[in-house]
Amino acid sequence: MINMWRYLYRLINCKNRWQQISFLFFFFSFSTYLFVHQNFSRRKFYFSPIVDQLKISSIHTHDFRLYPQSRSIIEYEHIQIDNNNIKSMFLNNKIQQKDNIDYLKPLKYSESTFHSASVPIIWLDAHGDIHWNRIAQYETLNYLLEKQYPTTISKTNVTEIINNCLSRQLFVLDQWSMGFFSRFHCLIEHFGQTLYSPSMVLLSPRRFIISGSARDDFQNEGIIRYFQPISLCSAYLNYPQMKPIRNILHMIYIPATNRKTIHHIHQLLEHDEQTIKYIYSGEIWKFGYDHVPHRRWLFDRNRYEIKKILNYNSPIKLLIDHSNEHIYFSNSSLLNLKNWTPRNAPQGPPTDVLSGK
Repeated sequence: MINMWRYLYRLINCKNRWQQISFLFFFFSFSTYLFVHQNFSRRKFYFSPIVDQLKISSIHTHDFRLYPQSRSIIEYEHIQIDNNNIKSMFLNNKIQQKDNIDYLKPLKYSESTFHSASVPIIWLDAHGDIHWNRIAQYETLNYLLEKQYPTTISKTNVTEIINNCLSRQLFVLDQWSMGFFSRFHCLIEHFGQTLYSPSMVLLSPRRFIISGSARDDFQNEGIIRYFQPISLCSAYLNYPQMKPIRNILHMIYIPATNRKTIHHIHQLLEHDEQTIKYIYSGEIWKFGYDHVPHRRWLFDRNRYEIKKILNYNSPIKLLIDHSNEHIYFSNSSLLNLKNWTPRNAPQGPPTDVLSGK
């Protein structure tokens, strides 16, 4: 110990500048260590379960979820969907009816009956707002999942997935050219027209242009990078074997023998899966999707029989016949169907539709 103090004394009094700097650096570092150890070693910190998971999975410490008081984690927790709510969306838990209801006949308007019905029903309330029951939600979600993530394709065999994507017909949608949220909401409207076709849907990449956002969108993807893949083929689009599809997405608007651009709604009904590889639509509000086959599969009172005879190749007269569906509206004086328009209509009525009942 005495020898150590003698050595330190010599360093302090030596004329070598670099030795003095080294001593001061050592002394400062050692003092900082003592201070931190004395003040924090006995304190306990609270870590949420997600932080424990991050530690186990060896995620780097710059992950915002490691900081429970940060603005990022607060916003992250706000947008999370409870697992139980997710499960309830897909569970087909039919509520037992107190009396026997014949769903092959029209029902008397009753929102309580509609909610608890064991068949899909849609209705307008006294204010014109649209509602559907849990069964309708369940069947629609499963229909969309099957269309975009077919159960006939193995989810673990990458080779099978890629080969299927390269051989099947794909429906490509264009991104709206404006900002983030307008692109997202337009995608929902744009997706509706694809329900006339059994083809899987892809969203083409398109760079942001609003408020200098192009600088950050260095991969020219638009909203694609912010959401989970819209389909199974979208999920594997970055694989090297999928390069032919990636190339097409960037030039989909250029005419070619294996591509078709939709200019009229009847083109959506053409049976060309064997000759056309890519269907492309850049029109968002032009085509109405009031008569897609899924509507009758869902709401027709004789829907089990309709599913056997109605398909994507059915004649228009079957698609437009909605005379026997579980779709109701209130007789309240507040609701005038002649003047009614949905409050969530983004642009106005479509200009190209299949005329129907």
